[in-house]
Amino acid sequence: MRTPFRRLITLSLGLLLAGGLGLALTGNQPAVAKRKQAPRMEVVFALDTTGSMAGLIEGAKRKVWSIVNELLNGKPRPELRLGLVAYRDRKDAYVTKLTPLTQDLDALYGDLMALQAKGGGDTPESVNQALNEAVTKMEWTEGGEVLKIVFLVGDAPPHMDYPDDVKFADTCQVAVRRNIIINTVQCGSINGTRKIWEQIARASEGRFAAIPANGGTEVVATPFDAELEQANSALVATAQFYGDKKAKSKAEENLRASSSDAAFDRAGFGGAAGALARREVRAGQASVRAKLGRLAEGDFLDDYQAGKITLDEVEEEELPGELQGLTPKQRQKTLKKLVARRQKMLKRILKLSRKREEYLARERKKKPETRDAFDQQVLDQIRDQAKRIGVKY
Repeated sequence: MRTPFRRLITLSLGLLLAGGLGLALTGNQPAVAKRKQAPRMEVVFALDTTGSMAGLIEGAKRKVWSIVNELLNGKPRPELRLGLVAYRDRKDAYVTKLTPLTQDLDALYGDLMALQAKGGGDTPESVNQALNEAVTKMEWTEGGEVLKIVFLVGDAPPHMDYPDDVKFADTCQVAVRRNIIINTVQCGSINGTRKIWEQIARASEGRFAAIPANGGTEVVATPFDAELEQANSALVATAQFYGDKKAKSKAEENLRASSSDAAFDRAGFGGAAGALARREVRAGQASVRAKLGRLAEGDFLDDYQAGKITLDEVEEEELPGELQGLTPKQRQKTLKKLVARRQKMLKRILKLSRKREEYLARERKKKPETRDAFDQQVLDQIRDQAKRIGVKY
């Protein structure tokens, strides 16, 4: 890519020209109106991944794209960053695994897909450490204008006998000072969990919910899933990654980890039930991508259309393959064609997604018991708390 100095000169000249033109046309008014900042949500899931949580983890893998899809229906539409803290206990293969807050949903979903329910067995888990790391080790946006939420999801109470732990009561105090809400979701009914989960929620201005041990999530098939799955696969095939070899490789890896058959096989989505789950996930992925108008982090077409990059700023060897080896005129023509194809695909997906959402809304009304499922509890809590930043559902 161009050096920072060359880019700075280019941007400075552009701003001077734009400013001069604006003054000539409108007097003292700026040439371009300042875009209003979208409301922001940051959500971290602190998720128990011990053996008893297998059903919940499987449900989370199926439903996270649906959750994001529903959250993007907020008015005004919020910007989302998600993070993950997987936890077990000190005797297990790991105590915690962290995925930092990110807008790269493919990277986060790849990490979620890789999680397996193992270990545990003695009931108390390293809840204190997981909760503290969720509050203190994530790069939360400073200030109270951002909705910041931790969902503590598990079935067992914390170890209170680890002398070097930061106890949950102290972490709750830190969360309140940092304007971080902690919602707690208890899976099942292990003795001692509910009392502490309720204490944590009360102490950090959050809400408590109890759900079935297996998470209570269901695969709900719609007449639009197959077409959306195919559309999502076709959309993924249009990826145009750019940058150096390392950047391209990382972006491709993240997209494969969230979308490929191999990733779903590793996640345990096999057999007939697994095929339905894959279809549901991919339909959700397609919907999210269409609403955001973006395919994936590191995609040239996404960043070009968002004004984050221009053809002149990227060196020949760092361009996507389809744009290399062309004259400037050929490159512009090819880019225009690629963008038009992408936009046509996103428009079609958005239309199908709206029909799918209407169908799902009708089905949910027929099954009021689904309100106790993991995904619905998460959505209900966020929708209620989103009022704090002026987002309505």
